[in-house]
This record gives sequence, C-alpha cells and structure tokens, in this order.
Amino acid sequence: MLNRWLKQKRECTKCRIEKKFSEFPKSSKSSLGIDTRCKLCAIANTKRYVVTNIDKVKATRRQQYERTKNERAAYVKNWMRDNKQKRLAWRLRNKEKLRSQFREWSERNKSKLVAKKARRRSAKLCATPSWVKAEDFLYIYKECREMTKSTGVEYQVDHIVPLQGENVCGLHVPWNLQILSKIENVRKKNKLI
Repeated sequence: MLNRWLKQKRECTKCRIEKKFSEFPKSSKSSLGIDTRCKLCAIANTKRYVVTNIDKVKATRRQQYERTKNERAAYVKNWMRDNKQKRLAWRLRNKEKLRSQFREWSERNKSKLVAKKARRRSAKLCATPSWVKAEDFLYIYKECREMTKSTGVEYQVDHIVPLQGENVCGLHVPWNLQILSKIENVRKKNKLI
C-alpha cells in the first residue's frame, strides 16, 4: 500500500515538473501529508531565504543556542558521568590516535603550552614556603620512580590539596604530596579528593 502511494505522482508548484510523492518533503499541513514543492525546490528556497536574511537567521540561531545551552551542558555532563567505563575503554583502544592528535595540536599551539608550563612553575614557586628545602622532596620522587620501574605502571607525584584548586590552594610541601598511578592522577584533575 505504502509503495503504491509513494509511486503516485504530483506536480511541483514551483518548478512545474511532475514527480513521485517520495521526492516531496513531508508536511502535516497538507491533506496528502506532503509539501506542494519538491525537495529540490524547498532546499533552494531555504538557501535563498538564508542568503537574503542572514542577520535574522544568525540572531534566531543565537537565541536558540542560548535557550538550549544549559540543557545541552546537563546532557553532556550526565552522559560523561554515566559512561566513564565506555570513555576509558575508547581512550585505551585509541591511544596512538590521541597521541598523534596531541602532537599535532602541540605543534600548532606551542605558545599555549609554554604559557601553561610557566603558569604551573610560577604557582609551584609561589606555593613553596621559603623554609622548605629541595632535598625534602627527593625521597618521594625517588620512591615514585622506583615504583614505576618495579611495576611497569607509570606513577606520578600528586598534590593532595591542588596548587591551583577551584576553592582552595595547597602548598608545595612534602606532606601535601602523594604517589598515584598516572590514570588516577589524570582522573583526579585539579580537585580535592
């Protein structure tokens, strides 16, 4: 029944060519359920409208974006939370792809990386009290290196209270350091856990 309906023909009111029903966009306003213009004419009409009314179209799109921004952000946040294992599995499967993408990005954005490292170095210097000596840190970094060598899993030294946290900033002192695997450290980010 549906196939017979789709094979029926109708004349486009714009180009005046008789075409099959399947070549017309759907329309709830029409009694037949299809538009009076064919898909090609409808697309051409839309393109013409966008070109002649570009400012109006941009304003409408901007309003729609602003209206749905919070909904999209909430959806993404929930999806990220609910699919942690799926995301981790994808990252593990695509390690080389991600590395090459990061290398390419690094080449294009060297100044950003230099600025980020400088900001980190500065924060570390500002967070290190004058009475703490460099030798006080050696044991934990040495222990971290030995753990990495003995287990084959990469470990990193992490600040328990982050140096650049959102609500609180810690000090770069030996008792604010802990050894975490690289994966745990990346997951922790800049949070106080």
